[in-house]
Amino acid sequence: MGLAVTLAAYYPECNALIPLWQFAEESKTPAAKSVPVRIAPE
Repeated sequence: MGLAVTLAAYYPECNALIPLWQFAEESKTPAAKSVPVRIAPE
């Protein structure tokens, strides 16, 4: 497709993109890195 494969976001705006079930096992912190995101035209 020729699209960039990197996406950056800032807190707290990106919180809606991170599923509640995706977190670090030991620390229980949200997994803010390596979250798959789909970008689609409106």
